[in-house]
Amino acid sequence: MSFFKKFFPYKPKMPEAFIEKFIKDAKLRHLQMELYYNERIILTVDSLKHVPIWIERGNVDIGNYKNGYVVFIFFNKNKLSKNIYYQNYKLSENLEMTEYKGKLNLIYLHFFKSDTSSILILEYIKKVVDNVYKLGNKNPEIHFNLRYLN
Repeated sequence: MSFFKKFFPYKPKMPEAFIEKFIKDAKLRHLQMELYYNERIILTVDSLKHVPIWIERGNVDIGNYKNGYVVFIFFNKNKLSKNIYYQNYKLSENLEMTEYKGKLNLIYLHFFKSDTSSILILEYIKKVVDNVYKLGNKNPEIHFNLRYLN
């Protein structure tokens, strides 16, 4: 095994491959998939198997989502009036997200059952990016990261 492969394992290059790897690895251990744009997290995907508190916060049926996934975005409560992305979210009509009011942030959650395909998750992520961040035809560089947690 080469030095680079040992310390820098294969990283998928296409969004669908990242989501497939996330789904596969989330069955075994806790990790989050993060999307970055302009050096900030714009969206996170988490496994409900490892963080079931999201089920309670989203007020959804544990039986349907026990081993599923949650996509969430968050906005700092103190800066809502100046946040264009928050304004875009409020104007969007088709995101079907549940609001959770944390201490510092408003968090918007969307749940997927465990048998959801990577394509459906990717389509939803694209819908959030298109409606909230409105990056359009700028050919944005959105980076995917799989963050493995203990």
